[in-house]
Order: sequence, then structure tokens, then C-alpha cells
Amino acid sequence: MEYRLDYAAIGRRIRKARKERGLTQARLGDLCGVTGAHIGHIETDNGKLSLSVLVRIANALDVSLDELVCDSLATGKPVYEDELREILAQASTRQVRLITELARVVLRDEFGTGESEEE
Repeated sequence: MEYRLDYAAIGRRIRKARKERGLTQARLGDLCGVTGAHIGHIETDNGKLSLSVLVRIANALDVSLDELVCDSLATGKPVYEDELREILAQASTRQVRLITELARVVLRDEFGTGESEEE
């Protein structure tokens, strides 16, 4: 199976991490040795980034590379599990119930059962 980098998803994750840390695009750019405009292009999927810039961004944001590229990894499940925990922690009881039901529907539709393929 061929995997390709999902640059749009990487950009969204960079933006989310940057905002969580209270950094501007210009400040993140300064920390990474690129312009704030380049960070903006990366975040909006209007420009590609090199591996070295990706590593510098990950270091500046204090995140792992797998957190940024998990949409492109076959082994990205732990990152998604962490994201789901964060979502559930912020959700009301009603929202948790709806999310749980949605997960059941997705599993049933995707795999034809109530269980995932890996089980």
C-alpha cells in the first residue's frame, strides 16, 4: 500500500499546535529559520515543506513528528486515540453518547461488523 503525505492535514496540525502555544506564524518562522509567510503557506497547504523544516517545526512546537504526520502513517492510531480522548474530555454527556453511536455506525459501515479489522 502506498502512502502519501497529507500536506493539508500536516498544515492543520501545525496550526493547531502553534495556536495552542500562543505563537504567531512569524514567531514560529523565526524559531524555525523560515519566514512567517512560509509557515502560513504550510498551514494552508499552499506550499510544501522539506523534512528539515518539518523537524524544526516539530522541535519548536515540542511535538513529535508522528503527531504532525499521523494522517500519512499506517501506525498513526495512538495519535488519533489521544485526539479522541481530548475531544471526549471536552464533550457533554449527550455529545459523548452521540460520538459513541457515530463510532458504532462507522465501524459497522466500514467493516460490516461492530468490530474493527484488527480485533
